[in-house]
Amino acid sequence: MKAGTIAWTTYLELVRRPLFWSIVAVAILAIYPVSFYLPYNTFGEDTKMVMDLGLAVIMIAGLVVGIFSASVSIADEIDGKTAITLLSKPISRRDFIIGKFLGIMLAVLTLVVVVGAAYLITIYFKIGYDAREGARDVPSFDRRMRLIVQVLPGLVLTYFQLSILCAISVALSTRLPIHWNVTICATVLLLGNIASQIVAAAKEDNRFKGIEFVAQVFATILPGFGYFNIGPAISTDAIVPISYVLWSFLYSLLYTGVAIFAALLMFEDRDLA
Repeated sequence: MKAGTIAWTTYLELVRRPLFWSIVAVAILAIYPVSFYLPYNTFGEDTKMVMDLGLAVIMIAGLVVGIFSASVSIADEIDGKTAITLLSKPISRRDFIIGKFLGIMLAVLTLVVVVGAAYLITIYFKIGYDAREGARDVPSFDRRMRLIVQVLPGLVLTYFQLSILCAISVALSTRLPIHWNVTICATVLLLGNIASQIVAAAKEDNRFKGIEFVAQVFATILPGFGYFNIGPAISTDAIVPISYVLWSFLYSLLYTGVAIFAALLMFEDRDLA
């Protein structure tokens, strides 16, 4: 109950900030009209580029909101001695961390829903725009809705990915300022995307044998963010099955739980005075 109150208060605090809606507006503008009218020279596959680019924009915008929110809601409150005032009441440190994380995820969910709606509308009209540009028949409503259904799992997987990174950011915010938070989260995101590819390349090419072990360690410890990428499904017109989304949910839940547990340990003996 106490964690829920903190979560709701944190959420309202974040969405009332002009910066939050500024990020939302920039993300929407990056999807439409920028990506909508931008020529990709892909021989009729511009819609697929917009689908892939839109998910990347939502991912970056959500990451910015998540890291900023964690730093403002946790790191700044600790440094500004606001946290000690809150914890002087009958509120445990566990309620504080869990409530802050849930509030941040609610704010990120709001961004994903709002920008995601603009993203889906853009896709709906983009396929018709490309057809007219290429002097082709206007696609049917069923064809448009198939594309919408195709990218919906991508929005869900993007949110799962953001939950892992936000949990890591919350853990880092208990000890580190925002610039270290951004650096480490960006590094985790990068390594989580390329570690498995480096391992695969090292197994095929002897030139990379020296870094295979290091890459294997990163691929084992860090979350495999490549699993949340539906780019291959978009390029092949495949629909991501529900079972894959459910397994991804369990995967993200595991890593999120580990990161929040680490945050609780790191915050437990943090001197707030």
